[in-house]
Amino acid sequence: MTVALRPLARADHDRLLAMATAFNDEDNHPLTPGGRRALAEIVAGTRFASGWMIEADGAAVGYLVVTWSWSIEFGGRDAFIDEFYIEPAHRGRGRGSAVLEALMRLLVAEGVHAVHLEVEAGNPDAARLYRRHGFAGTDRAILSRRL
Repeated sequence: MTVALRPLARADHDRLLAMATAFNDEDNHPLTPGGRRALAEIVAGTRFASGWMIEADGAAVGYLVVTWSWSIEFGGRDAFIDEFYIEPAHRGRGRGSAVLEALMRLLVAEGVHAVHLEVEAGNPDAARLYRRHGFAGTDRAILSRRL
């Protein structure tokens, strides 16, 4: 099994939108019009985020979006895994681990000092995957405010 991260391109928009809709439906927070606009900006190219199509044996089976930020605590550039989706039929085969390993290599090469993510409380499989790859909880909570 070969897994590759291919940078998103404009031609990926429709496939990406279908996957993002499925991902957000699965997590019970439907993709909003703002989310659709954000995906369009990512495939068009923005300095604030990067996205990749996850390919296994040459076929698109998921996608990954990372946003970029800066942290005093972590010593500079850091990243946030905003969305990481593998289609259900392609899960449980080590692809998530392969993607995280490839992403960590990419982030280190980009000079990133820390990577963060959120995991749904009702998704223990994802939490186990992330913990196996060195992610740990903190005594802090992420708080959000929509503008």
